[in-house]
Amino acid sequence: MQQPPIDFHEHHPEPNGVCNGSLMPSCSKDGLHESDEDEEVSQVFSKIHCLIPSKSQVLYYLSSSTNFRIVRSGPDLQVTDRSCFPLLDIWPERACCSELWLVESYGSQVLMVADRSSNGWSPFRRNTTNVQTATDWNGDIVGHLLPGNPFLIQNANRTTIARCVTVECGEPSNRDEWSCLLEATGREAARLDSAGNLSFTCEVGFQLKLLIVIALARTRATRPPQPMCWPFWFQ
Repeated sequence: MQQPPIDFHEHHPEPNGVCNGSLMPSCSKDGLHESDEDEEVSQVFSKIHCLIPSKSQVLYYLSSSTNFRIVRSGPDLQVTDRSCFPLLDIWPERACCSELWLVESYGSQVLMVADRSSNGWSPFRRNTTNVQTATDWNGDIVGHLLPGNPFLIQNANRTTIARCVTVECGEPSNRDEWSCLLEATGREAARLDSAGNLSFTCEVGFQLKLLIVIALARTRATRPPQPMCWPFWFQ
C-alpha cells in the first residue's frame, strides 16, 4: 500500500511557510478560510485509516488544517480530525507533587507540559498561579501555559501572546464554549464549541497553533472555572 504522496519534514515541518518555528501570530486578512492544502490532507487521511501515520505526518496535518475535534474520556483527551481520525493523545500524570501533561502522537512525544516548580516542592506554592512550561520532543521550551479562565498562553520568554476565555461572561449555558484571542490585536484565533469542534479563524504560526490546541483541549479536562468579570479588582 502506498504512503501518502506528501513530502513531510521530520522535525521542522514548514508547509507553505505556516510552520516557521515562531510563536508570533500572523493573521490573514480574509479571516476564516479553508485552504486547498487542508482539503488535500483531509482526503489523504480519510484514505489511510488502515495505516499508522508518523509524527511528522500528524504535525503536517495540524499545521495545514483549520478544523479539529476534541474528545474527552475521563481525564484523558484526544484531538482528532473532522472525521474523528485520532491525531494526538493528551493525558495527565502526577510527578513529585506536580502536575504533568503528556502529549503524544501514536507513541511519539510531541509536547510535555509541566509545572515550572517541578524540580522542587514547596508547601507555600500557590496552585492557583502555577505556570506550566511546554517543551517539545527535542527538550526545547516552546511556551508556557497558565490554566484558568482566562487560560493564558505565553511564548518562551514569558510574554503573553494569546488568552482563551469562555465566550460570554456570566452565561452558564456558554461556559463550555471557548474563544482564543491574540493578545497583540484582540483578534479571535480559534474557537472551541460545546460539542468539541475546534476551528481556527485566522492563520497563526505552527508552535502557537499547537499551544492553542493543547490549551483548548485542556479546558475539556475539567469543567471551566467561573471567569473573572471584573479583573481590575485584582490589579
